[in-house]
Amino acid sequence: MNIKIGEREYKTMDMLGKASELKKAGTVVLHLYDCVEDDLNYLKSFPEIDKMVCMKRHYTWVFLNCEIQTLHFAPARWSYNHEHKDLIVTFKFKDIVGSHSDELVKGKIRDKKLKELLK
Repeated sequence: MNIKIGEREYKTMDMLGKASELKKAGTVVLHLYDCVEDDLNYLKSFPEIDKMVCMKRHYTWVFLNCEIQTLHFAPARWSYNHEHKDLIVTFKFKDIVGSHSDELVKGKIRDKKLKELLK
């Protein structure tokens, strides 16, 4: 699965599940693989992340208003390159949108922004 945070894209083997179930939890833990020290520093530079996009073959999750809870390295599970490690990131998020249709995801995000403007 590909995960886009800011301008960078990462990979994970984690399975996320349904958006409705994730929304109840309010947090998600991801094991980003093939990371180096620069990736850790890059993620530390974000006090908050407006939008984090996770894409898997036919499904897209968009986490809104994310905050990094924990961030640390662990031994690599999926790489034989000893310079690379897994970066374990725990995110807290305020909202999530998920669908198999990119257009539906964009529409839901647009609706949420409109609702907030009308409050």
